[in-house]
Amino acid sequence: MKEQHQNLLKKAIEFSKTKLGLAYDEVFDITNNKYYCSELIYDSFKFANENKPIFELQKMTYKDPATNKTFPNWDDYFKKLGVAIPEGNPGLNPGGMSKSKYLDIVHFYGIPEG
Repeated sequence: MKEQHQNLLKKAIEFSKTKLGLAYDEVFDITNNKYYCSELIYDSFKFANENKPIFELQKMTYKDPATNKTFPNWDDYFKKLGVAIPEGNPGLNPGGMSKSKYLDIVHFYGIPEG
């Protein structure tokens, strides 16, 4: 967290603690009363920042960019849950969150290809 935004940390942590015990959001739906990891961080800092998001939601994809077909592991995963793949629904992940202007990257773990 950039120094000028560190004031958000305490309130974000307090918000997160109020969500202890909620079920994990295995279908990555930001509209239900469950949380997946990035979603909890998104809502925590949005709350701490007077309901203004510091991370940008993106259309989620579960497709291989080379083939535009859904990765087989995602097909299997959502089939076992008995739900449709939430292709194109809003969501976020750590990679996208790392682009926030509120954050500084302090260490790179290798260099991504592409």
